[in-house]
Amino acid sequence: MAYLKFRADQLFTGSEMLGSDHVLLCRPDGIIEGILPISEAGDGIRSLRGILSPGFINCHCHLELSHLKGMIPEQTGMIQFLLDVTGQRNVERERIEEAIEEAEKEMLKNGIVAAGDICNTSDTLFQKKKKKLAYHNFIEVIGFIEQTAGKRFALALEVYEQFRLAHQDHG
Repeated sequence: MAYLKFRADQLFTGSEMLGSDHVLLCRPDGIIEGILPISEAGDGIRSLRGILSPGFINCHCHLELSHLKGMIPEQTGMIQFLLDVTGQRNVERERIEEAIEEAEKEMLKNGIVAAGDICNTSDTLFQKKKKKLAYHNFIEVIGFIEQTAGKRFALALEVYEQFRLAHQDHG
């Protein structure tokens, strides 16, 4: 297999910056194979100016709320924000799914390869099963009324179980 080889002024590994004496080794399909010292990389190295980063991680997103992009006013405070989200989150399933798919495309276009997604529903499972990005799903439980805490927790457990089963079925 012929590998693609890249070097730059700096190479960000996700935890440290390496200098131009390292080469990023990729398969032709873009899958990263590793990082080598330039002395071990051989010929055919493409040199780039700047910082080379194999991928970014979106550490906190709410993919299931993608259909709300641009609909919630900024700087209104947490209480108003939560009221706006809960008041506008339930729309047609088709619109939610289209927005989720578009949001993932935007992340990929911007170099994001993994995301930590905050989930209140299982609405994103259809997209995540396509495995275009790596996701770590955080099931969120939120509420302010003590009398509904048990119900909210039970709903979160149902969402968790759907994710667990989907992960079990699709690896």
